[in-house]
Amino acid sequence: DIDATINSMPGKAVSDEFFSEPYLIFDCRQQTFICVSESGFDACRNMRQNAIQNNKRILDCAPLKLYPNLGVCGDAAQDAIDRRVAKNFCYLQRPAPTKVPTASPSPSPGIPIML
Repeated sequence: DIDATINSMPGKAVSDEFFSEPYLIFDCRQQTFICVSESGFDACRNMRQNAIQNNKRILDCAPLKLYPNLGVCGDAAQDAIDRRVAKNFCYLQRPAPTKVPTASPSPSPGIPIML
């Protein structure tokens, strides 16, 4: 249960779901980068995996990276905001369909085929 996990996490609350520590995620619902605790990072990863398994087109969040400390994580989050990083990781990426080879037409009789 996400609420129980969140209520047991140490750190400063940055939202009802996440606490500030050195794990960077992107919250797709709030459209913002957030530094969270390890538990928040794991919760994000689990929500994302469940959404992918259920073929949700828009994902809840993206777990991005662990930084050495909250200050470095905060700087990375601000840099991503300033650079206006594309948020493609909020959408289910489907692999390109593979082409099924089609049978080539039969050669005319008497014409050699070069291989």
